[in-house]
Amino acid sequence: VKIYPLNNSITELEASASSFSVHLQIICASLADGTSTIKNVIDSEDIDTTISWCKAIGANIKNVNGKLIIKGTNNQLNYKSSLFLCDTSVTAKLMIPLLCSVSQPFGVKTNKSVIKELSTYKKSLETFGVNLYIENEMIRFEKTLVPQSIELDGDIDICFVAGLFLALARLKGQSIVKLRAPVRSELSYSIILKVMKSFSVDVKHPATMRYEFSGNQHYKKAN
Repeated sequence: VKIYPLNNSITELEASASSFSVHLQIICASLADGTSTIKNVIDSEDIDTTISWCKAIGANIKNVNGKLIIKGTNNQLNYKSSLFLCDTSVTAKLMIPLLCSVSQPFGVKTNKSVIKELSTYKKSLETFGVNLYIENEMIRFEKTLVPQSIELDGDIDICFVAGLFLALARLKGQSIVKLRAPVRSELSYSIILKVMKSFSVDVKHPATMRYEFSGNQHYKKAN
């Protein structure tokens, strides 16, 4: 990621070729204060869904000549509709933990295959205090994530872990995530930490498979 600071209110990001990184940049910019511009955004259904969900939580996002101009929510999640739609699981895995970081209940309406995949994270979310209920083609989420220490399998899906990381930094207290060996896609974990750091969110990584979140952190425009 190349960062080009412009002035006190606008930051321009050069997105890498990784769609995973682009998802993270869009979500972080949508949370942050100020306005960010993300270039080289990959055109895909998953990216469009993430943009749609970020708009739903209050971000102002415009596509101008292939660049995404994102005015963030200043760390607030103000969604008017409590129902989110998706046809694939990528956006849902990235953003469900984030949506669970506030007290407002919400639902995700999707197809049965995505619901089956998302339901595999039920136990992990319940460890953090979230209740979820599966009803036909919808999953309802209630209660708020609470700071917690948790141990996860190292081969857990990286999108869900990324969503969890994004959310834990916002909570009012310290959380710790430990991974059991072997860890899949270690490079992706480095991407998560780099993107979060570019938005002024710090994750301590004192050991190979340990991540510490101090909590009460605020996303700021990249610098």
